[in-house]
Amino acid sequence: MIYGYLNLRYEGSQCRLSEEQIARTKEFINNNIVTKSKQIISFIHESFGVKYTVSGIKAFLHKNGLLLVGDKSKSFESFQNAIRNFFQNINSFREELKTFIGLKMHVVRRT
Repeated sequence: MIYGYLNLRYEGSQCRLSEEQIARTKEFINNNIVTKSKQIISFIHESFGVKYTVSGIKAFLHKNGLLLVGDKSKSFESFQNAIRNFFQNINSFREELKTFIGLKMHVVRRT
C-alpha cells in the first residue's frame, strides 16, 4: 500500500507567481528576519494577491532553493556560506590553539 503512494509522483500545483514576483519574494526573505512561514504567506498575499497555505509555501521554498532553518528562512546558499564560515573559524581557532599550546609547552620545558 505504501509503495502505491511512492509511485504517485504528485508534484503539487503550478507556481502562481511570475519570475519577478519570485525574485521579490526571495529578496524579502533574504533581507528580513523571517521566523515563520506565515510571514512569507502574508508578504505574498499583500504584495501580489496570491494566497498560499503553509504546506504550499514550504513546497514553494523548496522548489526555489530556499529553506526554513531553525524557524529562520534563508536561501540555501546563505546557509551553506554560514556553515563554511563556521568551519573556517573553527580551523583558524584550532591553528591558534596549536600555536598557543606549543608556546606554553616550550615555556614549560625551559623552566
